[in-house]
Formats: sequence, structure tokens, C-alpha cells
Amino acid sequence: MAIQETTTVLSSFQRLLYSFLPFPQHISSTGNGRATRFSEIAMIPKPISHYKDLTAGGECKANLSQDEACVVLKTYDYGVDALNDDDKQLLHSLIGKFKDEIWP
Repeated sequence: MAIQETTTVLSSFQRLLYSFLPFPQHISSTGNGRATRFSEIAMIPKPISHYKDLTAGGECKANLSQDEACVVLKTYDYGVDALNDDDKQLLHSLIGKFKDEIWP
């Protein structure tokens, strides 16, 4: 049985749209012969360097609840993978507070 290779030809609109994405090299194929969906591409994390223009760093302050402070210590001790769903919710809340301080 012969293996047939196929290629995906992007329209000019697709090329323009994908030119704004951080990793356009991931557009052409997922490896199984089908074109990658836009939603799959949009979920590819951007590198840290992407955020360099958004902040200069510096001091950030946030008021933590006792539970948020506890989840910080638990995450430090055991890592993110050890958090249950409630702990992750607290961690996301905490990250949101710091995000609002960095980029309101």
C-alpha cells in the first residue's frame, strides 16, 4: 500500500490571519494530515519574551486572604500538580490579583 502525502495550501486570507499568531510554523499540519484548527493554534502559549513590553517589573502588592496565603505555601512545598480543584481556584484568584497590579 502506497502512502500518499497531501499538503495544505493556505489562502491569502489564512496567511494574513496566521501571520499575527506567535508560532505560524504550527499552522500547516498536526501530523495526522488534517489542518490545525485556529482554536488549537490560539492555545499555544506565548514565550515570556512576548510580555517584556508590558511591564518593567518592580514592586507589586496584593492583599491576600488567609486561604490564598496558605495555597501559596502549599504550592511552594508540593508544586502545582498537588493542588486540588479548590486550591487551584484560589491560586487562579491570586494570580488574577497580581495580574491586575501589573497590567490593570
